[in-house]
Amino acid sequence: MISADSGYTILLLHLQNPVSILPPQTIQGAVAQHLATASPVPTPFAAIVISSPFFLSQPFTDSKLQSFSTAFRHATHLRYRTIIDGVKPKSTLTSILGRSKESALAQWVTDVLKGVQGGHPLLRLAACGGLLLGVEDVKGGEKEQGIQVVSARSAVEDEIVLAVAEVMDTYPSTARSGPTAHEVEEWEREFQPAGQGIMYP
Repeated sequence: MISADSGYTILLLHLQNPVSILPPQTIQGAVAQHLATASPVPTPFAAIVISSPFFLSQPFTDSKLQSFSTAFRHATHLRYRTIIDGVKPKSTLTSILGRSKESALAQWVTDVLKGVQGGHPLLRLAACGGLLLGVEDVKGGEKEQGIQVVSARSAVEDEIVLAVAEVMDTYPSTARSGPTAHEVEEWEREFQPAGQGIMYP
């Protein structure tokens, strides 16, 4: 049986290679599990994942971005379940004095967002999209275990707006049309990095 530490080490080894022998679903599930349970905070692991050669290898495919987004969505579900399970045995007084479910989830989301900052804009957008979907999924929760997600959702939405703007700046300017497109294209070319093709057409 593989220990948690061994599983983590094996996952890191696979993330450091652009191609893995593991099925994408296996890596997706392992990433979700470790994001949800990283201690004390998920920030370093989120930074490792978004900067890993496995996910950074280009061109980005729809299946890779979908898998990346789904990992963050499932991590939110797993974290929510951990928070709910952690609240059950507490007394009413402990629950009042301790952090609420809402603030615990919002703090976890904030810590994950800190980890993905500075990553490739398209991967950041995929990660934040997954987080937003996950937060919306757990909003209702179970009847007696519903959770308010206003602050968690707000933090993710802010990051999505920034990521969308950066993704738009990353696309080649050749997609533009109009009478001044050529002039704009020539001017912008000086400021754009080489290798602009980031996705399959």
